[in-house]
Amino acid sequence: MASDSVGGAITTLAAGQDTQAKDIQSQIDAWTLRLQKREETMKAQFNALETALASMQSQSSWLTSQINGLPKWSSSSS
Repeated sequence: MASDSVGGAITTLAAGQDTQAKDIQSQIDAWTLRLQKREETMKAQFNALETALASMQSQSSWLTSQINGLPKWSSSSS
């Protein structure tokens, strides 16, 4: 009989579907973990780049002020 709780086709189908659903959930969980780790890595890289950019902008400002403070040279052809 198809609805036999021990070995019926419906029970077998349901068990197969349950196994497949658990496998898919395991895959989702694994991908979620990978994505979380990748997000952490990318955030750390972004923060490091932000810090480096701020440092370069500071250096740029300092260099600009140093260059602007140099004596002006003019070449006159008189």
